[in-house]
This record gives sequence, C-alpha cells and structure tokens, in this order.
Amino acid sequence: IRPDYGSFNMAIASLSELQKNGNGFRSHQAIGKTCFDHLSTMIQFYKDGYEDCAPDYKIFLKVLNALELDRRRGNWSLARKVLEEMLHLSGTVDSNVYWTETMHQDASEKRDNKWKNVNVFPRTKDFNIILAMIANADVVDQEKLDYATNLVDLMEHLVKKERSGYDNESFSNRIVQFEGHGNSYNCKPDIFTYNTLISIAANAGRPEVAEETLKKMAKKSAAGDFSVKPDKTTFNTVISAWARSKTHSSGDKAAGVIHLMQKMADEGDESVRPDR
Repeated sequence: IRPDYGSFNMAIASLSELQKNGNGFRSHQAIGKTCFDHLSTMIQFYKDGYEDCAPDYKIFLKVLNALELDRRRGNWSLARKVLEEMLHLSGTVDSNVYWTETMHQDASEKRDNKWKNVNVFPRTKDFNIILAMIANADVVDQEKLDYATNLVDLMEHLVKKERSGYDNESFSNRIVQFEGHGNSYNCKPDIFTYNTLISIAANAGRPEVAEETLKKMAKKSAAGDFSVKPDKTTFNTVISAWARSKTHSSGDKAAGVIHLMQKMADEGDESVRPDR
C-alpha cells in the first residue's frame, strides 16, 4: 500500500507538533531533515505518476518551518532546495536561470505541465525563512551573501513582473494562471526581508552592502512604500557593520549613518532617533 498525500501530511504535521512541544524524535534536531525526506519522497512518487502524492503549498511551508526551527547546521541548504523546488514546480523560474541545484535535476516539460494547476509559489514568509537561516548560519561568507542578494532581487523582479531572464510567454502565462485562481505573486520584500539582508551583509563583512540596502529602503519609503521604511534595527545593524569592519573610514561611515538617523528624526520620524 503506497502512502498518499494524507499519509505524508499527517506524518509531517505530527513531527512538527513534536518539534513545537520540545519532544524528540530520534533527536529534536532530526525532525527538520525527516520532514525534508518525506517531502522529497512525495515529489518522487508524484513524478513517477502517483498523483495522489502531489504536495501542496501547506506541505512545503511545514517543511520549511521544521527546518528553521531545529536550527541544525547545514539545514539552510535543505531549506534552499525546498524553496528552489517551489519556484521550479510553480513554473516561475527555470532551474538554470538563478539556481544551480534542485531536488530533481532532470525536470521535464511533462512534469511542468502536470504541476501547472498546483499553486506552490512561495510567499514572502518563505523567502524570509531562507534569509533568516542564512543570517543565523555559523559562517556567513560572500557566497551566502550573493545567494541572499539574488533571492531578494528575484522577489523584487517577480513583484514588478519583469521578465528579464525568463521565457516571456511562459512567465506571462503563469502570472495569468495564478491570478485566475485568486492568487498572486505575493512575494513583495518587507522590512524583515531587507533587515535580514543587511544582517547577512554585516555578518559577511560587507558593511558597504548593508548601507546600500539601507539607502534602497530609504528611497523606497520616500517614494511612498512605507512598509519598508528603515527602523532603528536597520540603522543599528548598519552602524554595527561599519564598527566591526575596522577600516580607516569605518568611524566616519558609522557617524554618517547616525547623522541620517538624526536627520530623519528631526524631520518627524522620532522612531529612529539615535539612542544611547
């Protein structure tokens, strides 16, 4: 008897509950990997023609949450594969455009067609999970920063419905299709997205990237997008990044960020006034 969607869903859900309650399965930190393995099996069964095993968005989200919660070293790479599979299976991104690895490298047009009515497109919170896991990794290097930057760039491109790097007709059809089902490409970067990217840049020793992201947020908020208006966390993380860089200009750079905070506060935004 082959397990179906319900079987895998109950297994993943029960493991998630064990994790939330602090109870161990083998060990508490093995739960995320076990959920990931269940998802991989579901996709393989579905690929082999067993349609009752098709995972939906809720399954993907449960697995991402499980991987994030157990904070096991290396889990971010598994979470990355989950996100990339969501992007690929939803027909949004060809694996050869942005990403170098997915769960299944031998994707076919047949599979893409079969998945066309399954909305597994990732939302903002899914992207943010990956970014948070990168920021909390033991080592944050240039490679992780580059990946995180590309991830945020992709979110911005999808929101604008730009087609650079995509097959125009295919991408347009996907947009119409999801919107026709009452869904949309709801992956707009929010303040958590940008603040986490700034944290990643700071941890990677790239304060200039952190400050560039801050300026982008300020520009967007000045243009009316108040959902990404820099807050005190944004500024303090950039200041910390410059302080940790220990370059000859780090003091001046940090002072410049503080000056910008003071300027914004004087213009009416008391929430970002520098504190002690």
